[in-house]
Amino acid sequence: MTNQLTKDDLLALLVDLTGIDDNRAEEIGRDFYKKELLTSDCVGLHDLHDGEKVLVHISRFDHAFFTTPRVYGQAERKIVLDRPRIARVRWIKLLISGQLDNSACWEVAARSGRPAFPNRLYVLYEPAYVVWLEPRGQDDSAVCWKFSSGYPANPKYLRDKTKGGTCIWKSAKKSVP
Repeated sequence: MTNQLTKDDLLALLVDLTGIDDNRAEEIGRDFYKKELLTSDCVGLHDLHDGEKVLVHISRFDHAFFTTPRVYGQAERKIVLDRPRIARVRWIKLLISGQLDNSACWEVAARSGRPAFPNRLYVLYEPAYVVWLEPRGQDDSAVCWKFSSGYPANPKYLRDKTKGGTCIWKSAKKSVP
C-alpha cells in the first residue's frame, strides 16, 4: 500500500476556485473529474482499499458536485454548484484507495431500504469528508461498486451516517473516533 497522506498533504491538493465565477468553477471541476477519475471518455475503473473495483461514470458529475437550493415548496433538484465539493475532487480516489490517514470504510444500509446490498461510506475524519459508493447489482461482475458522491461533512453527520453500520476497514496510522 502507498504511504498514507496527512491532512496537510490533502489541503495542498485543494483545487483553488478563488476569484472565478461558477461557470468557470464548473468547467474546472469537470476537467479535474475527468483527469482524476475517468480512464476513458465516459468511465473510470479504480481499485478500492480492499482490491474490489469501483466504476466512475461521467454522468455522475452533476449528482456529486451540485446540491439543492433547499427552497421551501420546490422540488428537490440539484442545480446549485457546490464549490467545496469541487475543491476536494482530488481527494476521492485517495480516500477510496486507502491512502488517507485517519480514514475508514463503513457498510451502511441504503436509504431506499435495499436490505441485501448496503452502500459503502468512506470517511475521512479530519478534515471531515465522505465518499459514497453504491452496489452495482447482484451479478458476479468484477466491478462491485459505483461512485455516487463525495463531499465535506461534519462530525455529527459522520456519527449519524455510521450509526448502525459496520466498519470494515480503518487506516493503519491513526485510530478513528
